[in-house]
Amino acid sequence: MDSRVFENFDAVCEKLTEMLPHGSGINCKWQFEQLKNGKVIAYNSYHCMNDAGYYDGYADFKIVFSVHKALTAFSLHFVGAYAQRKNRQYMLRDYLEDTIYNALPDDKSIFGLGIGV
Repeated sequence: MDSRVFENFDAVCEKLTEMLPHGSGINCKWQFEQLKNGKVIAYNSYHCMNDAGYYDGYADFKIVFSVHKALTAFSLHFVGAYAQRKNRQYMLRDYLEDTIYNALPDDKSIFGLGIGV
């Protein structure tokens, strides 16, 4: 574990919140968790819309960042059976991965954010 991340975890959360996408279905507030193994998890939900243009529930997801890898090397996981079903129904994985990937700098890790972690 690299404890430097956890000394300024609020600053890490603030910076990630600024960088991660908002809108276009990602309409909830980003929430973060720090793990002892050196990973940071970001949680949010995608607001699904059906073919008729009506909202059709939320698909909860999390993004797992490794503090020493580039931010774009994240992994995306859908949280719960309902979110998995919405992912399959609306083919969300590619859209969310692309949207999140394009919002993040590809040459920085959490340690490279310049926040003094």
